[in-house]
Amino acid sequence: MDINETQPAGATRREDVEAEAARYALLRRLAPVLRHQMVLHLQPLEMIVELARRRLASEQVDLASIRDGIDKIGLFSRAAMAACISSVSWLSDEDEIAIAVGEGVGECIAVLKSGLSFRGFTIHGAIEGETAKVSRRTLRSLLATAALGLSDALPAPFDFSVSIEVGASEAVIQVKALPSLGTGSFFNEKPSRILDWGDLQALARAEGAHVACHDRLVEISLPLMEQS
Repeated sequence: MDINETQPAGATRREDVEAEAARYALLRRLAPVLRHQMVLHLQPLEMIVELARRRLASEQVDLASIRDGIDKIGLFSRAAMAACISSVSWLSDEDEIAIAVGEGVGECIAVLKSGLSFRGFTIHGAIEGETAKVSRRTLRSLLATAALGLSDALPAPFDFSVSIEVGASEAVIQVKALPSLGTGSFFNEKPSRILDWGDLQALARAEGAHVACHDRLVEISLPLMEQS
């Protein structure tokens, strides 16, 4: 490194460090869920291969069933590959990738749902038909941090309701926490790292977005991207 290279101002450097710390903390929280998703899509392959082995070992080999098994292996392999690529993209997403805000929120809810349910929380949203484009990386990081941060701050059970409002230049995602009649947490173990309001603010600054918190309501304002 060139020691004469211009270094960032102190405040900017501190904000960069805070954002990176928040990203790392979020990925640690998401890692068990992402690992489970990848394993879930790989398990059918092992079962089909084992079934094919048994058929090949039989005295009378049914070639039609073997061909059918091979076709299924190809089908499940492609599905598993797509699922693994989708999971890995959470670890290192590209900032220029755009996604329909409704689709992106749906993906986040699907990833967060199982982990939150074990802790006594539910999450859902009325998100169909929202096709305005936003940054996938920004949406994922902020919505996941907001939902997990609320779950860290509130005693279970609570229900998280996610809604979307699209304006001329931004999409606003609202996460509202409502008391629930569900059961409490199945686990007493504390999260590896609590996510809080400071983490959400640090990520929003880094991503050029805006967040606001009103009691048990978090608002995430994402700049719209040009339609491709």
